Amino acid sequence: MDTSVADWTIIPGPKAPDDAPNVLVIIIDDAGFGNPDTFGGPIRTPKPTRVQEMGITYTSFHVTALCSPTRAALLTGRNHTGWDLAP
Repeated sequence: MDTSVADWTIIPGPKAPDDAPNVLVIIIDDAGFGNPDTFGGPIRTPKPTRVQEMGITYTSFHVTALCSPTRAALLTGRNHTGWDLAP
């Protein structure tokens, strides 16, 4: 055990296709979408605002009543009703 070394090569990591776009998703639980000034709220958030200004912002994301199903919907592309989120 003293000389053992972890070998994670047996579990391949995720790899995006070469032509995949860069996407940044920020999830903050229970903060309220309208709180950061990035989206017009009263809390000053200069760094997220700078990132947002350099790209595209989606503001019509459907959320559920709980954080976990909303996060699952975002990560899987399926919402809690089973309908696809993608067009």
